[in-house]
Amino acid sequence: TARVLATVRGQPQRVRFTVPASRDDARYLFLYPTERGLRRLTPPPVGTFQRLPRAIYPNEYSLELLRQDRLAADGGISPVPSGARSR
Repeated sequence: TARVLATVRGQPQRVRFTVPASRDDARYLFLYPTERGLRRLTPPPVGTFQRLPRAIYPNEYSLELLRQDRLAADGGISPVPSGARSR
């Protein structure tokens, strides 16, 4: 359950999440959107809080930059995209 504790101009600023089992239960996977895609989020200890930067949702441009960074790190060899045709 998510409970909004505070808003600014109608946008959530503080949210409390409550889950029925331990937050460490394998059934839960906490993710946070970044410009490089979704990243695993480790929740803070019970009774404390964690301040997160504004969520940045990935877009085609930022994901292409990430692909190029990985390509450069791998020595410039690009994998063939699935569904690509050979000429």
